[in-house]
Amino acid sequence: MSKVIDKYRKLVELLYKKTNEGNIKWSEDEVDDSFNVSLGQSRVEVDSTTDENDDPIIIVRVYADGKMTERFDDNDIKGIRPSIPGYDSYYKLMSETYKMAQRTSTGADIVLDGIIQELEGK
Repeated sequence: MSKVIDKYRKLVELLYKKTNEGNIKWSEDEVDDSFNVSLGQSRVEVDSTTDENDDPIIIVRVYADGKMTERFDDNDIKGIRPSIPGYDSYYKLMSETYKMAQRTSTGADIVLDGIIQELEGK
């Protein structure tokens, strides 16, 4: 396995872990429905789309100084099992990260928690 593939895997797994722990605050790009987070001088973006065969894919783009420096999708790390328990493919792991980024950026969990709390108090 190449060093680049190892870096893709590590980045994806850390994004998942840190998002799941609530340590990453994602923002929505309202133009293309992708989600991004600034980390130091860099920015990471996750996007859900389809490939040339209309199969769903998750794309990760990395930006430094406003320029895209790296782009990969789940197909680039296909066939390798993530080290995160419960996930048998990077597509599933990246898809879950995308969904969590979406929920974080919209505040969906905070809204739901507020509604549940309100209903429980009645």
